[in-house]
Amino acid sequence: MKTNNVLTSCLLLSVSCCLGFASCQSGKTESAAVADTSHVRTVPTASTDTNLLRVAVVPDYDCLPVYYAQRSGIYRRLGLQVHLASYASQMDCDTALLGHTVDGGMADSVRWAAWGKRASSFRTMWKGNRRWQFVVRAGLRGKEIRTLRGRTLATARQATEDHLLTDFLKQGGVEREAVYRPQINDLRLRAAMLADKQYDGAFLSWPYVAQARQRGARVWKGALPASAPTLFVMKRSRLESPRVKKQWELFEQGRRMAMDSLRIKGPAAYTALLQQTYRLPAEVADTLRYQ
Repeated sequence: MKTNNVLTSCLLLSVSCCLGFASCQSGKTESAAVADTSHVRTVPTASTDTNLLRVAVVPDYDCLPVYYAQRSGIYRRLGLQVHLASYASQMDCDTALLGHTVDGGMADSVRWAAWGKRASSFRTMWKGNRRWQFVVRAGLRGKEIRTLRGRTLATARQATEDHLLTDFLKQGGVEREAVYRPQINDLRLRAAMLADKQYDGAFLSWPYVAQARQRGARVWKGALPASAPTLFVMKRSRLESPRVKKQWELFEQGRRMAMDSLRIKGPAAYTALLQQTYRLPAEVADTLRYQ
């Protein structure tokens, strides 16, 4: 049994690495009128178009207003040209921030702290609040944390969910080395593989908890939802430009307008976006609420 677990873990690691490498090569972009992120285009650099504010985002709770502001035309009506580079994993998004293709975007607070000096050239503009829950595959028995010893629990390297997993296991006296921890960075893929019973458990965030639960996975009983800050950061060097400062002000104005619209209009405003941009099945998207 242990041999099978080792082989499974190795296979997951190989799949994760391959997918992670592929996703690092390009970011998906969101046009002003179309939310189809299956089409990948090159993110403009400052040298090719200085009128664009280039923002790296991931399909999660905190970025929903940004996607909506772009899709609904809020940014366009404010006179702001925004180019969204959408990444399937937070790690790829963080890596893009260190490059030259984006001006700012969402960052993982744990990884950002670990990167130290490399992250010091950014200014934190606001903090999000990503909520995590520990979810296990259908059919996994056991109610105590100690029963997870020897199990395969997916995570992401130098990330909030890895930190949460370590603390969670400590509560039950389970050492970090006592479980297999394959790296599955892609948020949607991690939920799908858990639903397919390809590993035993992981910390998932909105909306991927619902995606996994819809296919039989369950939230670990007794494990309270964990909140962890995400960071929206901008390159300090870019903010020295009055033009970029004005773009940021309009970007934030549009995001707050989108937040109000999402809460007032309800699911009718974002269900289609969740299906098209977040690639969630209709039966999952219909159950989600933005609050």
